[in-house]
Amino acid sequence: MPDAPMVLLTGFDPFGGASRNPSGEIAVALDGAAVAGARVRGIVLPTVYDASVEVALAEVERLRPDLVLMLGVAEGRRAVTVERLGINLDDSAAADNRGQRRAEQPISPAGPAARFATVPVRAMADAIAATGVDGAVSTTAGAFVCNHLLYSVLAALDGSGTRAGFVHVPALEGTVAADVPAMSLEAMTAAVSAAIAAAVADAGWPARA
Repeated sequence: MPDAPMVLLTGFDPFGGASRNPSGEIAVALDGAAVAGARVRGIVLPTVYDASVEVALAEVERLRPDLVLMLGVAEGRRAVTVERLGINLDDSAAADNRGQRRAEQPISPAGPAARFATVPVRAMADAIAATGVDGAVSTTAGAFVCNHLLYSVLAALDGSGTRAGFVHVPALEGTVAADVPAMSLEAMTAAVSAAIAAAVADAGWPARA
């Protein structure tokens, strides 16, 4: 019997002194789920510039997914945001989980200045909003590890037919100060499921043999 489309869903481990990272917890929660007829494989990546890419692409090689959807946390945002593009720049005062800080450093010296996500960002944002939480389109994924992963994965998948995109979620309720926007894990997981369903519907993939 033909297989359903495969979705690789990635999140990150905690970083910057935090004890939890909702992006990784969402990936774990949806691992093994069926969403809109697609099978989801969820994994947690290290919040490390190059290692995150290596782990993600090893799983891409193993699974041959139809869609790669990457998740990260953006503390301070109120909405679950779908990113339009990754920029060719590492530039953050924050250190990754190996203590690396990068400033004004291109990800790929010979690469384009930016790479557009290959998922339907507006349809995904609308699907997120339809769950009852704030959903929006964001222009870029920043210039830290999230952006590094998005740009690098888009470059690796260029011309492959595998779609890829990135979604930022807000901070997790109960882990930040009361004046910082936050959302429950259940609401964020439902929002990500809706985003996956919108991407699957837009692709119109036939079942794979």
